[in-house]
Amino acid sequence: IVSLDSRMNLVYQQLEQINGALAKAEAERIEKGEFYHYTQGSDISSSPAVLENTLIRTLRGQYIELMGEYEKLRTMFKDEYPTVKNLRAKMLDVGKRIDAEQQRLLNSFKNDYLAALSKEKALQTTAEEKKTIALKLNDYANRYKVLKREVEINKEIFQSLLQRSKEIEANVGTDLGTVKVFDSALP
Repeated sequence: IVSLDSRMNLVYQQLEQINGALAKAEAERIEKGEFYHYTQGSDISSSPAVLENTLIRTLRGQYIELMGEYEKLRTMFKDEYPTVKNLRAKMLDVGKRIDAEQQRLLNSFKNDYLAALSKEKALQTTAEEKKTIALKLNDYANRYKVLKREVEINKEIFQSLLQRSKEIEANVGTDLGTVKVFDSALP
């Protein structure tokens, strides 16, 4: 039973650890899922993660500088002037880079959410397997206890029967010694 008890303790400890990890994974999945779904339904450019991104901040600074130069030159020159066209092309390029970086961030949020979801599902599967093992071990332990009790009862019955058998053997030998002849038989 020591082996069974130690296995049960080990499985219960593992199940407890997995349940703790599962709770953390579920919380992480919920957090990342809410953030991902929030960024899906709103303008990602105003998201805190985007606003804190140094590359996007740098690109936005460049875009603002280019916009200032563009507006300044447009007051003096027409849109077809080569320098104005060049500035507009640079602004479009920086704008595309900003959009691409925002899309990359959005994809990373999605990937983080999907990874958290996958981790949670894997832990759920592991937890279910451990629960099944724990239930089987618990069933085995219960069966073992029943069989152990039956063995003890059978030992007690055997000991009782053995004792009774010895008593009977002892009594048989003593009864023969007390036999007396009352009358002799006639031929």
